[in-house]
Amino acid sequence: MHTKIATILLGALLFACSVSNTNLSDVEGELRVSESPREVIFSVTNTGSESVEFNFTSGCQVKFVLLDDEGNTAYDSESNTGCTAALSSFTLQPEEVKVFDIKEEWIPDSISGSYILRSELIGYSDVSDTTVIVVQ
Repeated sequence: MHTKIATILLGALLFACSVSNTNLSDVEGELRVSESPREVIFSVTNTGSESVEFNFTSGCQVKFVLLDDEGNTAYDSESNTGCTAALSSFTLQPEEVKVFDIKEEWIPDSISGSYILRSELIGYSDVSDTTVIVVQ
């Protein structure tokens, strides 16, 4: 019984931490912020010639972090968001783009000022981007 559980857990761990057929240098993350009304979009593009599959340990696939001017984390969405306890994944074909639309409501009311906003695929920190954002 314990062997079956260990095998299942190991398989889940390998699934959760794997990227199929990929060279992360062929995947780009881009963060865009527009004002009035504020819209924050994180897009992931496969610039390579082969499909890329990303696997995640929860329903959350992207995280957003606000860093203050000293580089300290003021807010981390991964730590403050209730993610479903289900494995998830997506595949990008060559030249395909996946877009994540960020709702501004995720920023706590207690945060205001100028911050560095960093967005990344959870578990794939090389697929990320940063920009400056002013929170009012």
